[in-house]
Amino acid sequence: AGRRRGTCGRNRFRQEKSDRPQLNFYGRFAMVFLRSFILVIIPLCGICFTQTTGMGPSADVRDQAEIRRLMNEISDAFVVRNAEPFEKIYADDFVSVRGRPIYNSKQQLVAMMRADSALLKARKKLDFETIAFTNEEPDIRIFGDIAVATVLKNNDWQFRGSTCLTKYQATEVWQRHGSTWRLIAGSANTFQCSPVPWHPPHPAVAAIGDVTDPPLADPAKTETVPEDLTAMLAKVSAVEQARLDDALKAYFSWSYVSTDTNGERSNSGMSLIQVFRSAAEPSQRQSIDLEHFKVLGSSAIYTFRLRTRGRLGTTDRGSSVFYLAALVKNVNGWQFVASHAVPASVQFETSSG
Repeated sequence: AGRRRGTCGRNRFRQEKSDRPQLNFYGRFAMVFLRSFILVIIPLCGICFTQTTGMGPSADVRDQAEIRRLMNEISDAFVVRNAEPFEKIYADDFVSVRGRPIYNSKQQLVAMMRADSALLKARKKLDFETIAFTNEEPDIRIFGDIAVATVLKNNDWQFRGSTCLTKYQATEVWQRHGSTWRLIAGSANTFQCSPVPWHPPHPAVAAIGDVTDPPLADPAKTETVPEDLTAMLAKVSAVEQARLDDALKAYFSWSYVSTDTNGERSNSGMSLIQVFRSAAEPSQRQSIDLEHFKVLGSSAIYTFRLRTRGRLGTTDRGSSVFYLAALVKNVNGWQFVASHAVPASVQFETSSG
């Protein structure tokens, strides 16, 4: 009985198979080609996309983790006064924009770390001490060979026993060098404790002083400002009110992030467009000066000052705001990926990092 049931089952299978439409040679060839396309061509397309972009999601995650690690390495170095991370991670021409652009910040930081490290080795107590330096979870965005990190930093410090917690809303620009990342520019809004303990400038920093004039461009090492970049900035300045939405799409990355003078973050480029438009309109009594470009191939760092003139016959003396902006060039041309605005001030605080 078992054999008969099995025989009937096989006969039904043969009957069903015989009832199926039979593919001719061309049909069978098409089926084989389709299977080959699915199994071979599509995976190869994925490989080609990864090789062309050089930047899949997993690569972004690895780069973000590495930059986060380097940020924490710098923070830890503040506490123990270790100069090595500053020498290794900061670019030699690193620019820091807080109350104004400073072009020798790396040298100041290294000098401070070395001076305090020597005192600690001599078993002497420091006047300036960093109790803790932490980075709240940073937002890190990768744009090819540069990255933009926006982060709130907490600096718990003291001077001769008087303590203070200073917060910084910061924007950092990093550049990839082979398999490593270097910090090339930064800007921050400072929020001090109240009252702030009296403290003089750090002696090692005061001995060096601030370099506020940008370094002279070396034609052998530094690219000139591309004409299409200056043309793009001119177009932003001249954009009409009715075309603002189009300008946002054309001149700002979809992941653009800005920080204003209050330390508030935004993903809209509208305020930066208005800066350029106001500076181009004489009636607004504003102008852009102290411009400096650092071109890095298909990316660029742009710093400038927006001056607002005071009104004649009043006590209004005007004001100034310094901007740090990062741009990248893609198939659509140059686009802003980040900007940071800080009110101008005379004093520059290097002891915070």
